[in-house]
Amino acid sequence: MDGWREVLGERAEGCVLEVGVGTGLNLPFYRGVDGVVGVDSSLGMLGRGVDRCLDLDVGFDVSFLLMSVESLGFRDSCFDTVVSSFLLCNVDSGRGLGEIERVLRPGGRLLLLEHVRPENRFLDFLFRLVNPVSVWVLGDDLRGEPVKYLEERGFRIDCVKRFGGFLLFVECRVE
Repeated sequence: MDGWREVLGERAEGCVLEVGVGTGLNLPFYRGVDGVVGVDSSLGMLGRGVDRCLDLDVGFDVSFLLMSVESLGFRDSCFDTVVSSFLLCNVDSGRGLGEIERVLRPGGRLLLLEHVRPENRFLDFLFRLVNPVSVWVLGDDLRGEPVKYLEERGFRIDCVKRFGGFLLFVECRVE
């Protein structure tokens, strides 16, 4: 996963919002950004993210806020990049993407890493078996279709790459 986290960090620029920052696993990989605002709806995860950040010398300002991607408390068009790792499968993706679109500047980038429906038939069969339990216990849909949701919201897809058959990296922009 570090390879994909590195891709997220390298492609992020300017003022960055990381939604679902969790324990801050992406923080060591940001390069050349002005600063990062990390939001998460879990106070426990944010606490671990703060601890991780204190152990790192990242070289840019980092702020952590208790907030849901479905209701971002920021003004419109205030971020250059939004980063999301394995979040849209846990939230109302329509509301979350609407909020992301609202806070991104025109031409701003969304960098997304998600697990999706596997291309391999056997893995897809296993995911179909496990997915109801995953959704019920964790609220985590293992077979999401983020590209479809992004296209429906009007994001311009610049890059889509699959990793391991069930992980997806997407880079897109708001117009």
